[in-house]
Amino acid sequence: TLLACAYVITLIQLRPVTPAVVFGLYLTSGVIGTVLLLQFWMFAGQLFTVSQGKRLFGPIGAGGVLGAALGASMAAVALRFFPTSSLLLVGAGLFVASAGVVVRMPTPDDADEAKPPVAGPPLAFTKGLGALRKNRYVALVALLTGLGTATVLVADYLFKSMAVEALPRAQLGSFFAVFYAFQNGLALVVQLFVTGAAVRRLGVTGALLVLPLLLVASGATAALGGGFFVALAAKGADGSLRHSLHRVTSELLLLPLPSEIRDRAKPVFDTVFGRGVQAAAAGVILGLAAMGWASPRVLGAAMGVLAVAWVTAAIMVRRPYVDLFRRALSLGQLDASDAGAELDLASVEALMEGLSSRDEERVLAAIDVLADSQRARLVPALILYHDAPRVLVRALAVVATRDRRDWIPLGERLLDHSDPGVRAAAVRALAAAGVADIAERALSDASLSVRIAAAYFLATADDPTHDERIADILARDGEDGVEARRSLLALVADHGSPRFAPVVDRILERDGEGPDVPALAAPAVERTRAVRHVPYLVARIDARGARRPVHDALVALGEEGYLAATAALSDAETPVRIRRELPRVVAGFPTQDAVDFLAAHLGREPSGAVRYKVLRALGRLAKGARGPAKGRLRFDKPLFERETLRALVEHVRVEGLVVGLARSADGRSLEGSEVGRVLAG
Repeated sequence: TLLACAYVITLIQLRPVTPAVVFGLYLTSGVIGTVLLLQFWMFAGQLFTVSQGKRLFGPIGAGGVLGAALGASMAAVALRFFPTSSLLLVGAGLFVASAGVVVRMPTPDDADEAKPPVAGPPLAFTKGLGALRKNRYVALVALLTGLGTATVLVADYLFKSMAVEALPRAQLGSFFAVFYAFQNGLALVVQLFVTGAAVRRLGVTGALLVLPLLLVASGATAALGGGFFVALAAKGADGSLRHSLHRVTSELLLLPLPSEIRDRAKPVFDTVFGRGVQAAAAGVILGLAAMGWASPRVLGAAMGVLAVAWVTAAIMVRRPYVDLFRRALSLGQLDASDAGAELDLASVEALMEGLSSRDEERVLAAIDVLADSQRARLVPALILYHDAPRVLVRALAVVATRDRRDWIPLGERLLDHSDPGVRAAAVRALAAAGVADIAERALSDASLSVRIAAAYFLATADDPTHDERIADILARDGEDGVEARRSLLALVADHGSPRFAPVVDRILERDGEGPDVPALAAPAVERTRAVRHVPYLVARIDARGARRPVHDALVALGEEGYLAATAALSDAETPVRIRRELPRVVAGFPTQDAVDFLAAHLGREPSGAVRYKVLRALGRLAKGARGPAKGRLRFDKPLFERETLRALVEHVRVEGLVVGLARSADGRSLEGSEVGRVLAG
């Protein structure tokens, strides 16, 4: 699209200047603004989650505002030396440069995490109109878009018409260039220093009110006889806020929607309710002008009325916006893994409401989101009055921190809870917080898991295996013994230190082959720095639930983890199911050695599945290098070209087998039997 824009603009530059060509240029700029912005923000909406959007849309939008400021400034300077038409070639060149940037833009890091593009028929916007009928929230956002478009169009016409009356015609070009340069500079300041703080403090729906409220005031003043400077102020507010604060909040309104609804509705917003309403409003203004009624007072009154309706729609959209957030929370659809995400006021309100719910899944989701967004202090200690044991155990893990003491009386109350898991979690939390005598009191509890937690925190010997209570746990037989040692291993994983390494040794000697032990052993080995167990972790990296904790532990153990992973990956005797998991471990070390090792391994790895994982790991290294490694990693281009050719040759070879098998013989064909279809697959 960018290259097509450059081509059209260049064609217009080559045409003689006539009223028709000028009119065509104006229409072309409108179409370009619609199509490019629509494509860009739909792309951004596919890349980012709601919480990422709240952090990133502001800085991303700053790029557009900065470009507008620089473009207007360049135009203001260039018009002092060159004719106006010369700017078209500059614009075409910038479109070409932007196309070069787009070609190099990264796609989502992992193929399985990328969202497929939404395909549809040429008139797919009809589905978007259907979404308006079925979804009240979508209809309200569409109304908000239409009213905003009409209001700013009236403000724009009022400003330009009054500028024509107030200024000599010869000065209009320079005046508009300087004005837009100043306006876009102000918009850049707003985007960089105001937008993020406004969204955090006012919330998405609160920030939406800023621009329409300013235009309400400007419209009322213009209707009462305000002069050119009122129109100038209205246009200044529009220009400085519409493409910064207001654009960002408008895009954030769409992110809570399911992607399929958002992708259908957004083109309708930007066409029917954007350019369509703009055309209708322009027709009304044209009619008023033809009848002699387009005076500043009438236009000011119209702008004020439209702005009041805009404010009303912005207020109406708040509740369904919060409801969308609440629904996603109750269904567990929020991206709680996005740690550090900024939550606006409305989102936090919905989360706090979720904490008071009797639905334990909703409470757990709210706790997870607040914890992962670095707002764990918003989880009140009163959550420990909840009825559900799962909620109490998770809440203790979040509120029981050393910088909080408000939970301790409520935590002590849980020592008498009927559920042994809750009592064990309370003992762990209180003992870790240094509450005196808690562990001693828990030694007499009826539950073995509670007594194990007490024994763990009472073990003060340099080698805890010499502690009588710990030794008894390690020596137990039967299923109770296995479960007891698993509980002890989990305690080491959460609260361990190097002195507990002998405990890990004994548990792995007895229970290392247990189905769930590797997932618990990995963080315990990491805590105790027991690097002698690195081979054990490598050999069980594919165990149930163990991939992520083993990966994290091997990376945390540094050189020992790296050497073990590369040695196992190089060993042809290592099972494919294990080799398949190791490239990601190697990629956890963003060094040139890791790049060179993985690149070399591509040429000697016999398994296509493992080679695929190696390429994925190299992709992570290329895109995810941080710190000193950023920009310093080098990749052997000829090697990758050889691997590409090798993969293509193999593809053609296998495709040839499929073609040969597909030929009918003796009345039978490849698709005629289940065996044939499996063989082709």
